[in-house]
Amino acid sequence: MPLPRSPQRRLPYPLDLALLGGKIRARMADEHLSIAAAAAAAGVDRSALYRLARGHDWPHSRQRPGIDAVAKVTAWLGMRLADLELTPPPPRTTLPEVEQAILALPLPEDERERLAAIVRSGFESSWTRPDSQLLKVPA
Repeated sequence: MPLPRSPQRRLPYPLDLALLGGKIRARMADEHLSIAAAAAAAGVDRSALYRLARGHDWPHSRQRPGIDAVAKVTAWLGMRLADLELTPPPPRTTLPEVEQAILALPLPEDERERLAAIVRSGFESSWTRPDSQLLKVPA
């Protein structure tokens, strides 16, 4: 009878798995390492290293390497988990908020109205999703 699998701690935040996978594959190529040799050097299971080396998320939670495996592999690569953090998405704001900001600009009223109309027109023609009241605004 097989032993029950120990629960693995989940990744606490989104990581750049493509970057991690690329770094793993590069180190393995540079040092001519097999998955088994690289996994032994990193101190993780072969299947965990194989999944991480693929560089993308895993469809089933049972296939996801835990945070402990990710931490060991990043240490083996000379990296920190923080090096893999994805940058947060830009803040989102509504079209009325953008219009309000435009109308508060120190411009003649007719220019502010024209600018607001241009933004409104561009917004309405390019955003057709249900969340169309949202615009991405750079931080």
